[in-house]
Amino acid sequence: MPLVALAWPVVFAQPLDAQTDRLELEIAPFAGGAFFLGDGPRSYALERGGSEPMVVEGAHYEDGWTAGFGAGLRLSDAFSVQTLFVWVPTWLTGSNLVDGTDVYAYIYGVTGIVRLPLSGPLQPYWGVGMGAKTFDFSGSIHSRTQWTTTFVAGMSFDLGAGQSIHLEGRDLLAPFDSGLTGVPGGWENDLMITAGMSWRIPLGRQKPRPTVQRGRGGLFPG
Repeated sequence: MPLVALAWPVVFAQPLDAQTDRLELEIAPFAGGAFFLGDGPRSYALERGGSEPMVVEGAHYEDGWTAGFGAGLRLSDAFSVQTLFVWVPTWLTGSNLVDGTDVYAYIYGVTGIVRLPLSGPLQPYWGVGMGAKTFDFSGSIHSRTQWTTTFVAGMSFDLGAGQSIHLEGRDLLAPFDSGLTGVPGGWENDLMITAGMSWRIPLGRQKPRPTVQRGRGGLFPG
């Protein structure tokens, strides 16, 4: 991955004593907005209990708010693995579904994160992950689940004492089968913009590492 390759020189340019070699548990609740940029195929079938499938024409999910929770492991200052659970309440309408129906979307998965361990409190990061998205429809409509690929980019601001605030964009791309003969499937593209807090909890004791002086030092030593 090109972005990962760009991160390597920055990661290894840090002094050895600036990098941690202990695991940290990271907990990060967040909230924000969800935007359905692509709703999949324009026509698709939704299975219903005890009756024929309901065909939705011109389907559209309304944008709304979202809330979620992330938990993961900081493997180092530069790399972490995060699990994710997100709730998105929305509303499904269509040209033949004027009144619409309420839908709860649940998103969950695992993401690998790369951070730039800069000297200041600001740390940009990005990542790629895999997961799934489940739509829970009201009434007799069966829920449906599809795989998703996630692309993440964000910025965190370190508050000290293992706490930070973060602003993040997360793009989800998922294939969507129409369930109708002769109707091709499509792709759903959802974007989430969120903000939240994170807490890092050390796991085990940190190993002492000697300070290694590199080069001639800074212009203003002190």
